[in-house]
Amino acid sequence: MIRVRKLGVPHSSRERLLILAREAVIPTDMADSVARLVGFRNVLLHRHQEIDMHSFHAAIDFSLDRILDFSQLTLGVPER
Repeated sequence: MIRVRKLGVPHSSRERLLILAREAVIPTDMADSVARLVGFRNVLLHRHQEIDMHSFHAAIDFSLDRILDFSQLTLGVPER
């Protein structure tokens, strides 16, 4: 979507989210929430042996609706 609409060249996942928020594809608060999830994903990838499973499950339960909302918004937006 960013490439097709020629909205810039993001250099990170966070920058992609900020571009989507700037262009009103997703709300700013959603961009922040998803950016935190990306950070959490990075922790999981690099410290998988140190993750408290209770915290992991709590984060997923808390974030599942946000993930679904983000998916609906980004997958349902027609390319211009």
